[in-house]
Amino acid sequence: MHRPSPKATYVTILGAEGFARGLLFVALVSYWVVQARLNPLQLVLLGTALEGTLFLLQVPTGAFADAIGRRPATVIGYALLGAGLGLQAFTRDFGSLLVLQAISGGAWAFLIGSIEAWIAQQAGTDGLERVFLRGGQAGMAGLMVGLCMTVLAGQVDPRLPIFAGGALLVVVSAMAAVLMTEERILRSPGSKSRWREIVAAAGTGAGRIGANRTLFVLVLVALALGISSEGWDRLYTAHLLRDLRLASVGHLAPVGWLALVGLAEGCLGLVAFQLAIPRVAGRGPGALLSALYVSRAALMVCFALIPWLPAALAAFLGAETVRRLAEPLIDAWIARETPQEVRATVLSVVGQADSLGQIAAGPLVGLLGSVASVAAALAASAGLMLPAGLLALRAGKDAPSVSVSPDPARADLSPPA
Repeated sequence: MHRPSPKATYVTILGAEGFARGLLFVALVSYWVVQARLNPLQLVLLGTALEGTLFLLQVPTGAFADAIGRRPATVIGYALLGAGLGLQAFTRDFGSLLVLQAISGGAWAFLIGSIEAWIAQQAGTDGLERVFLRGGQAGMAGLMVGLCMTVLAGQVDPRLPIFAGGALLVVVSAMAAVLMTEERILRSPGSKSRWREIVAAAGTGAGRIGANRTLFVLVLVALALGISSEGWDRLYTAHLLRDLRLASVGHLAPVGWLALVGLAEGCLGLVAFQLAIPRVAGRGPGALLSALYVSRAALMVCFALIPWLPAALAAFLGAETVRRLAEPLIDAWIARETPQEVRATVLSVVGQADSLGQIAAGPLVGLLGSVASVAAALAASAGLMLPAGLLALRAGKDAPSVSVSPDPARADLSPPA
């Protein structure tokens, strides 16, 4: 069987995942707010259940990916994620939703770092920023298609896109099993147990972080991002629908309005990726990411405090576009700093720091939203973003400039036939 190149496989999988996310996540957060009628604290606790499981399993699953294989970790992750998210369409019980969110957290633990480590091993780290940005661009394109489908399906039944998105993630798992190729992982001499290999990979990855000052500071950046993001991710929907009264505009269902907002975000993200790809060469990653994080914090404050819907929407779209642009840049930076044999483990430790931040700050921000207001909680989340900018600047002092291939033709990113 002829398989596409690793770069084309990476872009294809991320595009399909984006399509599933377009179906799922807007419909899911609308379902929590409108159908399940969860309060701000409950909304944040759903995120805490996901992040708690993710925190506990992140390093073991990253070590699994390094010791056993990035391909099986990716296949398992997408299958579990489809089940954990898609089945939420069948219940409004808060306890059941917590359990399904915990399953989804375990799925993310397998996924985070696995496919990034796989493509870095298969394609090499030269020009990795370009590959990651292309993957992000494909994900945005898939997201937009999924959101268009959500607008239509959500008018029929708000649960329909949730179930369809979960089923599609299971299909993505099958795609990964078929399309991803992986060389046999080299074992340590004399090793007889795969579990010992997993433990050894975890220890080696942690040791690399301790020995590399840049990686250590990037872990702190992830911690700061997690502290800021949990309240934002769980409460912005409630702010749009309840405080800014987006759902009262026109005759479109709430899930339809949220899908249109996501579609606008996707369009802006595609433009931002297209503009960024040829311009990241020669830029210091620390200064670039610091500027992005500070800009996002300012836009988050504007969204939280501006009462006029059009201006608040513009601020929200700007904040999310900056966020999507920053994510592949920091992933590529971490991957470039890390030896390939422990790359998934190191990326998992970074993700674990993000989860720890979300677990620590999320319930407090949710409580602030319940006691004071959702707008106050969102503004607090914006203030918590600023340390990430300062830490990124610190990490970049000893880091080299971003290195990408100056020739776009070097990246074989054509989709499979």
